[in-house]
Amino acid sequence: MKILHSLVIFGGISLSGYYGITHSADPALAQIVPDHTLGDNPTVVKPNVEVKGLPADLIEGGATRGDNLFHSFSDFNVGDLQRVYFANPAGINNILGRVTGSNISKIFGTLGVDGAANLFLLNPNGIVFGANSQLDVAGSFVGSTANSIVFGNGTEFSATNPEEPPLLTINITPGLQYGQNPPQPIVNAGNLAVGQGQNVTLVGGSVISNGQILAPGGEINILAVPAETLVQLGQAGQILTLSTPKVPLTPSAPASVTEFLSSLDHDTGVTVSSDGQVTLTDSGTVVPLEPGTVMISGTLSAANLAPGQTGGKVTVLGDQVGLFEAQLNGGTNVTITTGNTGTQEGNITADDFGITKTTDGEVTLSLQAANDISLKKFDIKANSGFLNLVLEADSDNSGSGDVELMDGSIDTGGGAVTITAAGAIALESFGINRNNNRSDQAPPITVISGESISLKSAGINSLTSGDNGNAGNVIVQTGTLTIEEAGIGSRTKGKG
Repeated sequence: MKILHSLVIFGGISLSGYYGITHSADPALAQIVPDHTLGDNPTVVKPNVEVKGLPADLIEGGATRGDNLFHSFSDFNVGDLQRVYFANPAGINNILGRVTGSNISKIFGTLGVDGAANLFLLNPNGIVFGANSQLDVAGSFVGSTANSIVFGNGTEFSATNPEEPPLLTINITPGLQYGQNPPQPIVNAGNLAVGQGQNVTLVGGSVISNGQILAPGGEINILAVPAETLVQLGQAGQILTLSTPKVPLTPSAPASVTEFLSSLDHDTGVTVSSDGQVTLTDSGTVVPLEPGTVMISGTLSAANLAPGQTGGKVTVLGDQVGLFEAQLNGGTNVTITTGNTGTQEGNITADDFGITKTTDGEVTLSLQAANDISLKKFDIKANSGFLNLVLEADSDNSGSGDVELMDGSIDTGGGAVTITAAGAIALESFGINRNNNRSDQAPPITVISGESISLKSAGINSLTSGDNGNAGNVIVQTGTLTIEEAGIGSRTKGKG
């Protein structure tokens, strides 16, 4: 099993039988139907129950195993203005729901837990959160298009081969197992928020998020993975390890992703043209259709809402990662990695985005691409403390990978900056202007290219103004260096 060091280094409805819930303007859309695969432990949905002071549909019953509660549905949707909550019996820490039918789960209202348990939602057909959707989950949330949830003792809770969970205690950390068919996407245009210190994890064949994901002081994990992948999770949804096929898989036809997106008749922030092209509605940015694509054009924030408290972590993993009009705030660390799932080229492409460090202390932002990194119209900064920045093209040591930085700025507040590429590095209308507010020796700014470095209307500068600090070194290493209306410098002011 391959351990992703880059991910871990950062600081049913039945009262007697069943009936459908139809509080939405579209009854078929809002239908929740149990599949009766849990034997003597059926899922029961009670309509018009007061939950947290408002009417809601409350999901009860299910199969209890240890501190885990299992539910199974043939369809699971939440309509506009509908509120659907899972009951949280005493002693239950994890609620796991699977969808065994053939339809996408469309969440257009509120999905929540009436308690503090973690919620896992599994649907191999895909999951969509519309623009008016929201989570009301005090624990952590995991949404996945995997075939099954597997446990370390071999127990499996499968959506494609549904069986009743065995009568034994299941208390081993779960994993998400994908089958041979290319996995379906997850689309988020809503507001996915969890409690303080909890986690949001979305794992699909592709993930498009143009809404908001908030996990104050916790972790946000966005993963796009190929078929036959096992994602090992912690009890609260943290990504521990990822095991992928040893041989490249044949990607699914793009038409299948287009068909998926075309079936979404609500506002999801994506538009499908008559010729099948998919774009982000607001920006017009074309969305790649290949499996393994992550597109972020909204907000991902794990920053702690309490002053002086440690922030969380943001991790994005895919074969292709795009940030467009996006805001990422990890509070502590942000990791974006491509190429580790082994099916696509491995590029990081970003346009009009910002990444901000807002907490004290020293943390790391890492963008690691197996191939190219292209960042345009961006701002990376530390408002407090020190931010160590790593941009690495050719993280798989294949000998290829360029870095292009345009119309952007970087200020790490005294943290190290390391930019490396096997190929060329091009900086245009761009500045690394590190304003150090530290009293010790600042770490270096290092730019290393295996081919060439060009600076056009660009600058690489380190300035220390503290009484005893030192600006540190600026290291530029390449075969060919081209400078046009650009500058490189390090300067210490004061007593340093």
